[in-house]
Amino acid sequence: MRESCRSAAAEAAQWLAELRLGRGDTAGAAQAAASGIRIDRYHDPLWRLLASAREQAGDHVAASRARAEYAQVLAELGLDPAAG
Repeated sequence: MRESCRSAAAEAAQWLAELRLGRGDTAGAAQAAASGIRIDRYHDPLWRLLASAREQAGDHVAASRARAEYAQVLAELGLDPAAG
């Protein structure tokens, strides 16, 4: 039950981040994605949305930091960060 709720919350955060990004609300999209990552740090689309929102906001340093953190998560899982 707990895992199901966590998954649903991460999906909801992803949906909200996508919606906000689609409306040009890069700060809101980044906030939703970051909230989702706190719920499930292994939810790949949230990492991509976070980096994309920060890039579109013009915050290239924060976007790069998000990509680096995502690469660390992939490495923890034994995955090639270049494939992510």
